[in-house]
Amino acid sequence: MSAHIDAEIILHESASPAALLAAARAALRRREIPHALHYESDHQAALWQAVHRAHSPWIRDEACRQFYRSTLETVARRFTTEMGVLSLGCGTGEKDALLLDALLRVGARPRYRAHDVSRSLVMEASERCRSLASEVLRPVVAALPPDAGMRQMLFNGFPRSAPMLTLMFGLSPNFEPADFFAGVACIAEAGAVLLSANLAAAADYSAGVAAVLPQYDNPETRAWLMSTMAALGFSAEDGALVFRVSEPDSQLGVRGIDVRFELSRSRELTVLGERFSLVASDTLRVFYSYRYTATLMETCLRNHGLALEQTWISPAADEGIFLVRKQ
Repeated sequence: MSAHIDAEIILHESASPAALLAAARAALRRREIPHALHYESDHQAALWQAVHRAHSPWIRDEACRQFYRSTLETVARRFTTEMGVLSLGCGTGEKDALLLDALLRVGARPRYRAHDVSRSLVMEASERCRSLASEVLRPVVAALPPDAGMRQMLFNGFPRSAPMLTLMFGLSPNFEPADFFAGVACIAEAGAVLLSANLAAAADYSAGVAAVLPQYDNPETRAWLMSTMAALGFSAEDGALVFRVSEPDSQLGVRGIDVRFELSRSRELTVLGERFSLVASDTLRVFYSYRYTATLMETCLRNHGLALEQTWISPAADEGIFLVRKQ
């Protein structure tokens, strides 16, 4: 694996235009819409923001924000010296800033690095956290999940003797479970990992996942996902979005929300320079979001050689934060 370094960022080859295009084409051949295509235009980004404002507990629920603040303050008390903080999939860096602020208040001296597949997001997170870290390392733009080669690049620049904490907030819903936990295991080779997961009621797992369906099957999410389909050349006359609870994944038994575009007529269209022939019986997997229980999360971690050190569950029991180390 190689990387290009400029004055502002480190661009890993996995996030190069050629690599992203190849990955998108491969996904479309599998009849899947790559997640990255949902955020390409300003219009799509605005529609996603509307979804976030209307349905995100982080935005709508002060108890959720307080849950993150108190949990991160508890985690910060484990670190009182020089340390490294790597944020994978940093987004805007709001939660990173909460942790760094808590670390400063307990006397820690954190070095910070932001990572995301978006250049604009890593720059925003780095700027937000600049005054809260002893040093902000050059951010990394790379695809996920990480492998051993990417791990070396991500951790380059952190003090070798200092403890490391890697944040993986908001990633578990949008990766296939086996890929996600393999990525956690890879990163945990360098130190502790703090990750989050969206949770479903444990008593009846399938019913618990079904109970959150309205957070996805709603006008805001439909408008956002149909904007992606329109950008690819589809119209409402070509088919419809169908939201359902997924079957358990074949390796770990994880369920989630599965969104598919079911075609009602045949279509020929060119997407990303490649010709696709679709018939009325075809479906395209447009979006998915996996839900866990605390018990299922522990099982998945253990199956990948990871030890769960501590768990925090939100008051609404819909979010969990997990501190993980290599066994």
